[in-house]
Amino acid sequence: MPKNTDDPNLPSPTVYMLDRKDVIVDVNDAWNAFATHNDAPELISERVIGNSLASYVTGDITKMYVQTVLQNVRMIGKPIHRHYRCDSPTLKRYMEMSIKPDGKNLQLAHKVIRTEDMTCTVHFNAALTPSEPQITKRCSSCGRVEAQKAVWVEADDLYAAKHGAKDVTVMVEYTICPVCEATASQ
Repeated sequence: MPKNTDDPNLPSPTVYMLDRKDVIVDVNDAWNAFATHNDAPELISERVIGNSLASYVTGDITKMYVQTVLQNVRMIGKPIHRHYRCDSPTLKRYMEMSIKPDGKNLQLAHKVIRTEDMTCTVHFNAALTPSEPQITKRCSSCGRVEAQKAVWVEADDLYAAKHGAKDVTVMVEYTICPVCEATASQ
């Protein structure tokens, strides 16, 4: 697969195939390169092929969102494109996901559009239960966190400004913020 055509320094798109039951049936070489580069050996192809995509999606609302998008592509039979964030602790990664029918399967491609440095290092840990103390809501689409009721901001800016943090770990519950939810149907 060719390099990202917008910037040769960005990684090649990761591509994977889902069967009718949303089980991962194939991934491209860029998938393994991305997993290795991000120190995620549990995500190399040998460990994900045969597993349900839902087992890698965190948060009930996010799972419903993903299932809805996949169902829409299957029903309409046309490709869709969605922008989202997939950050590392030190890097904001602005991404584009393309989903298209491929026979009985769906092909999903994730492309890095651009990156930005975080103003401080932020490690996100998914809360095991929503009742855990000190849980922050994080949007699975735009990457922002809910700083206060209905106010969503960049996590690195919040923790750098509010706490003077240079390195912080945040327990999060993944969801979809109201802005992303409103634009999802467009």
